[in-house]
Amino acid sequence: MAHPTLLLVDDEPVFLDGLKTGLALLNHHPLTASSATRALELLAQHDIQVMVTDLRMPAMNGLELIQEIRGLRPNLACIVLTGHGDLHEYDAAMALGVKHFLKKPPDLEQLHQYIGQIMAEKAPPGGRVGGLLKRIFSRG
Repeated sequence: MAHPTLLLVDDEPVFLDGLKTGLALLNHHPLTASSATRALELLAQHDIQVMVTDLRMPAMNGLELIQEIRGLRPNLACIVLTGHGDLHEYDAAMALGVKHFLKKPPDLEQLHQYIGQIMAEKAPPGGRVGGLLKRIFSRG
């Protein structure tokens, strides 16, 4: 079964490349954007299932990006990564429907599990694929 196409958004090129490499090794299909503007372009061009974005970026931060996306793709699953998050930002992210809020650098296995859980939630209930996804990603 194919893993979802991910969109990884971060203004730190070394971190972004490392995250892309790590998730690719876990058989995901990550696309990368070094800005919110580029992320919006990629979202218009590709069938993205999950976006993983940095919180603090220049021009448009992660929360502003998610807010913009909600008008275009309200059901896109989002995960926020941050090295500097606080309770206010956490609450704002959850209010925008963010699935997970993780400290940087994230544990790749944990991020992989969260992505799998999101995809299992999106699968049709009772379906063969949904049941398989739930079994695979509920192992812990």
